[in-house]
Amino acid sequence: MDKIENSWSRNYKKTENDTANTYNMTPQEITDNINTKGSSIYEDSIIKGFLKYTNFTGFLLTRVIKELEGVSLEDFKNRTGGSQFLNMEPTEYGTAETKAIHLDLVFEYDHQDVLRLRVDMEPQSSQKAFSIKNEKSYSLIARAMYYAGVLLATELQPEEEYHNIRKVYSIWICYKKPVPGVDEPVIRYSMKPEKEYYYNTLKNGKRETIYSNRHKFDDGDLISVILISVPAIEEVVKNPHKYINGNGNVKFADTYNFDTLSELYTLLSDKVSTKERKVFLEEKHIEERGDRSMDFFEQAVMEAEKAKEDARLAKEDARLAKEDARLAKEKAKIDVEIVERFTEVLSIVKLVSKKMEKGKTYNIIKEELELEDENFLEDVMTIIKENPGCSPKELSAIYLDRV
Repeated sequence: MDKIENSWSRNYKKTENDTANTYNMTPQEITDNINTKGSSIYEDSIIKGFLKYTNFTGFLLTRVIKELEGVSLEDFKNRTGGSQFLNMEPTEYGTAETKAIHLDLVFEYDHQDVLRLRVDMEPQSSQKAFSIKNEKSYSLIARAMYYAGVLLATELQPEEEYHNIRKVYSIWICYKKPVPGVDEPVIRYSMKPEKEYYYNTLKNGKRETIYSNRHKFDDGDLISVILISVPAIEEVVKNPHKYINGNGNVKFADTYNFDTLSELYTLLSDKVSTKERKVFLEEKHIEERGDRSMDFFEQAVMEAEKAKEDARLAKEDARLAKEDARLAKEKAKIDVEIVERFTEVLSIVKLVSKKMEKGKTYNIIKEELELEDENFLEDVMTIIKENPGCSPKELSAIYLDRV
């Protein structure tokens, strides 16, 4: 893909905090990045690294882009540069008067004059739906359309004519439902004529709509946005009995082949085991046997699973620490109550002992001390009589032990 040099684009300069820091990294470097930063396999930087692998992205897109249905991985590779890794240069687009955007995964697909596409891949590990109460929220649909518009507007060089333009696809892999409350596995937006317009002459004796494209781009089909909802796909695959009809298809607003959704699930979901994904990659020839170019995928998934387990254990440790703190607080509270009760009993024992030494009877002591609990006084006097050689503290301890 020729680099576009105009007032819209500029090379993107990575920083230490850039989430897209897996570009041009070796497989081992990607794994090291996970280890050192404690990242998850589906953070932007990791999944973007995987999407640079041509067979991985080729398999994914031949399942979701209608023009690529049935295209082999070999043909996809040949039509996107012929390399094991896609030529994706991160570029920032914008002018002083427009909002700048950062497109990480842009590549072009060329099948001579049959099909020419420009594709942008945008993984979304987290996204927020628009809320009028949150100024920093936004519509993911609006963002996707803006990206697609910029992708289209930055295609042509100054001397190129408009018939050389490519159809653009903005593909969003969403790990939260892209449209809250909508369960559709794949949501599509495209540019289409508002009416079914017909040519005024017949072709082979039949009327034709402008969808037949007698002239290039008559149907205006130049922009398409596809939102892949990983949670919706996971729900279907985990509960097939709820969704599959008699034909083995899944019916929402669109009709899906269940096997295709299962493939997307195995490719994109973090609920798939390392072993299961490895077998899938080899069976579908995404990773050939003996080809270690995607070792990082297996290693990264294993690291992600370990990170998830570590996070679970850390959460459990935090819960236990919180429970220990609660118990310690309860114990401290009980200890305070015991000390307060002991001090109260000790005070009474001293008074009662002195009065008994003076020969005062139970009734007199009761009247003088004005104690509401008669049993308490009886118990204290009994303990004093039974333990003549004990100190007031010892007598108080004996009382508390008994009660």
